[in-house]
Amino acid sequence: MEDSVERRIYSAGKTFLCFVVFLICIQPLLLCYFVVSVSRLLWRNFLIVKNQHLTFVKKDNLRSFSYTARNPGIINVILHLQGEPNIDAIRDGIERAVLQKKMKSGELMFPKLSAKLVTCWGFYAWKMCPESFVVDNHINVYPPNYRGRPVTNSNIQDYISNIVSKYFPIGQPPWQICVIPVVGTTSLTRTEEMPSTSSVESASGNDTEEEQHSSSDFTMRLTSTEHYYIIVRMHHLLISEEPDLRLSDLLAIDSKSTTLSGRNEADIDRQIPKSPLMDIMQYPVYIPQLYMRLQIGLTNAWNEFKSKYDPYVGKSSTIQAPVTMPTTSTEFPSLDDSKLNTVETLPIETLPQLFASLLISYVTIASDFYKGFYATRHHPMIKIKFLNSLINREVKRRNISWEVIWHAMWATLNPIRITKVSFEWICWACVAISILSPHLIYRELQAFRYCFFQGHVGYPDTLIGFMFAYIPLCYNAFKEWLRLVGIFVQAPRFIYEELIEIHRSDEHVLQNISLCGRKVLSWSKKIDVNDIRRACSKHGVSPSELYMSANSSTIMELLHEYESVPVPKQIRVFASLHNHDFLQGYLNNEDYESGHLSLILPMEKVSRKQLKQIRQNFRVARENQVGIYFLFQLHKRFNLLTKFLPSVWTVIIFNYLSRRFSITVTEIVRNKNALQQRANMNITCWGHDVLDVLFFSPPHSNGSISLSIQQFGEHILLGVISDAQIHPLHIKLSDGWTKNLEKLF
Repeated sequence: MEDSVERRIYSAGKTFLCFVVFLICIQPLLLCYFVVSVSRLLWRNFLIVKNQHLTFVKKDNLRSFSYTARNPGIINVILHLQGEPNIDAIRDGIERAVLQKKMKSGELMFPKLSAKLVTCWGFYAWKMCPESFVVDNHINVYPPNYRGRPVTNSNIQDYISNIVSKYFPIGQPPWQICVIPVVGTTSLTRTEEMPSTSSVESASGNDTEEEQHSSSDFTMRLTSTEHYYIIVRMHHLLISEEPDLRLSDLLAIDSKSTTLSGRNEADIDRQIPKSPLMDIMQYPVYIPQLYMRLQIGLTNAWNEFKSKYDPYVGKSSTIQAPVTMPTTSTEFPSLDDSKLNTVETLPIETLPQLFASLLISYVTIASDFYKGFYATRHHPMIKIKFLNSLINREVKRRNISWEVIWHAMWATLNPIRITKVSFEWICWACVAISILSPHLIYRELQAFRYCFFQGHVGYPDTLIGFMFAYIPLCYNAFKEWLRLVGIFVQAPRFIYEELIEIHRSDEHVLQNISLCGRKVLSWSKKIDVNDIRRACSKHGVSPSELYMSANSSTIMELLHEYESVPVPKQIRVFASLHNHDFLQGYLNNEDYESGHLSLILPMEKVSRKQLKQIRQNFRVARENQVGIYFLFQLHKRFNLLTKFLPSVWTVIIFNYLSRRFSITVTEIVRNKNALQQRANMNITCWGHDVLDVLFFSPPHSNGSISLSIQQFGEHILLGVISDAQIHPLHIKLSDGWTKNLEKLF
């Protein structure tokens, strides 16, 4: 009991201290934001003026700071297609559907695909050079043999790893499409007369002769090849700078949705829990409802107020002097006064009418000034003239003058009028008490009956109806507000514990490997979606928890390969989920739903106990990391970290975080129901079916391994991309994941 009390006191003190430190750091961070933003803006504008032949990247994202020349951040997408590779069809499809695609204005849709990526004094920039762009340099055809052996399913992963480990050629736009035919009965004959179609280059300059064969060295006899692979390699800045680019557009893929027949798993799907990486933050429900009701109530009250006091009569009350937007930036919106004199107005006789007219005029002026503020030139005198014209318009419309004001004051304060109005109020009160009171009491009783016995508001304009509608809503909104305040107060402490505080017991050998920057990849065997469904239903867990259980055991087996370093009892990984269709969706997936958690994985073999522990860790992480999730969402939308800190500090912090979470696990689902029984028939423009798609995003900065669980059609597999220093142990991750997952079936 004493330990529990001491623990609570320590936790409360730590929370208070972290929150106070956060409040103290707000002012320096705001000052740093101002200095960094202004200095970057001035420096970038200076470089734009001095280098007008370059198009600078204006958005500073975290990838730009985390990736370097040694680790350039190349996104790799592998497509497995059925049929015989037709290089001419691939080239023609890319040129027609992407490179030559134009907008309505006549400009190219994707101009940066033919631009070189350069650096200029700390900023990335695009150097447009369409005259030197040759599409054949970006469509590379590789020979169907690797190290003296034909390329088959047994060595295709090593072959692709060897390709993706190479850098982009220097002086060319940062994207490539590599075609790898898999040998069936296809034969390749070397010839010297065939003209060069494309070339395979490497920026490192140390490739072997066997790896530098191009399509000019071979004549393909494409007679019965059953399948082949296409690797799409693109720089991350090219993806972020071309937000409308889709992989299906790049390879001219058409998708037709079809319902799979013969299997009905709807009942099982309802029993599978939702992924703990979804809906991490419970968004307010009652606060938006209260806001909407108040907004509707205020809008109705304002409309009634205007209909009563706005000095327009009949149809003429809808006539307003239109505001004409300027045709050039040197003008300000003009006001058409020709219709003002045709409006029949009511005279302002009393102070209430005067105050109502002034209030309506103020709101109208503010609304019109806000609408036309950005339509005027930025010069302050133009905006002042525009505001003055709005004021003169309202004064003229409502006939407001000093004479009218004086007349309204005298009419309101006249003793005879005061006596008359007082007598009218007394008479109305007597009538209301004697006649209207029984009717009002009856309505209140009826409202009480409806509210407390039937559960809905039958008379919303009564006091009982108003209280029944707003008191529970205000109470629940207040509870949500208290919960949000608690999250805000506790967020600095949890951010410190998860991202900054050192945990010696969680350190492992992958955090201290000297990385070379080159990447290798592999992928697991395909697992049927229905097997995952049955396993989730059997253990009562979500697919994400099932995947993490297999990942935990697989990572433990990998760490045991380093015999000189002990394996910790648990490690921390960065787990995320992306609701993103990487084939038909946009490659720049910043706008898609996602979830992020710092998750503790126990280094144990697959078992029910380990699966239960992972589920408990998920629950604790969801409770404690709402602030971290909100911080990631802010950074995702506003690039928070890159705007508040200088580039050097940003790089240092991100290097530390990427070393702390050297293993990242990403689950990519194409819809919210990750196991939804739905398939797509994806066909290229040259008529080949897409058998599989694999998406590989390299680990950031000091990260060593990136794992991605992906679903395509009716199967799920694990994609592994890691630093080349881990080769060949990275294959154990893909092979072991399948074996450990099958143990849970």
